[in-house]
Amino acid sequence: MWLQILIGIFLILHGLVHWVYAAPQEKGAEPKAFNALTGRWLVKKAGIKAPLALKLGIALMIVASAGFVVSGIALLCSQSWWATVAIRTAGVSLAFIFLYWEKWMFGGALLNIGVILLALLWEF
Repeated sequence: MWLQILIGIFLILHGLVHWVYAAPQEKGAEPKAFNALTGRWLVKKAGIKAPLALKLGIALMIVASAGFVVSGIALLCSQSWWATVAIRTAGVSLAFIFLYWEKWMFGGALLNIGVILLALLWEF
């Protein structure tokens, strides 16, 4: 029971951390305020235009944020479908990490892989 509560709270907090990327890093809604989303290899090397990269990044982060929060709440409420939502959301988060890679995101990738394994293997 306590483990279920801790994991549920972790999923909710993990989702809220994702929200940070969907918010501007500076005041204003100019593309430069979203440098974490527009200054990555997706824009610089893959040739994707900054406005498209920005929209894609924000959409992925909103989905990841909402998905982890929903899966955490579902787990806290003992809903069996929490695992399906957590696995799919971790996949979305991993896609974001791949597209907007920064070295420090390695930890996030490991957490997402851990969420997938936990959701696949753990039965409460």
